[in-house]
Amino acid sequence: PEDVVGGCGIITHLLPGLTLRHSDLARLMIILSDNTATNLLIEQVGLAQIAATVQQLGLRHTSLQRKLMDYAARDRGLDNFISPADVGALLERMWQRDGLPAAACAEMIDILHRQQLRGKLPALLPEEAWIAHKTGEIPGCEHDAGIIQYGEQTAVVVIMTQHLASKAEGIAFCQQVGRTVIGDR
Repeated sequence: PEDVVGGCGIITHLLPGLTLRHSDLARLMIILSDNTATNLLIEQVGLAQIAATVQQLGLRHTSLQRKLMDYAARDRGLDNFISPADVGALLERMWQRDGLPAAACAEMIDILHRQQLRGKLPALLPEEAWIAHKTGEIPGCEHDAGIIQYGEQTAVVVIMTQHLASKAEGIAFCQQVGRTVIGDR
């Protein structure tokens, strides 16, 4: 119970004592944007190891300094940052299997493809379009990033907004970008 945090996710609704594997937590983190699952993985892997991996991957504008929903840490100056360029580079490397184990890339893409929050990038895509993506949001910001395949074309798309007047404005923007990427067919 002391690990449960608010925001999105299912773990907050489950009875205490459940045992989950790291792969289960990763799936909950991505597929349902479960903040508790994310924090449990951060705890298990460790901030130092995450920072080392971020550096090894060459993600120069990414920093994880605290768990999600830890506002006390944020108020002490610890915050989390990621840039659209870093997200795009990571998605591209996963798709191309560039410097990452092929099996791990395939599994990561499969998990992203199972994303259940489909109201942004995929919302206006035709049924035959394929997408592997991850949404995100905090007050004033709506994000979605992923890999879209339609016909013979593949695109890496990253949308990160800020200072939105409304949640609906950000969602509509993400939807329109998804539709624009595939063009009129």
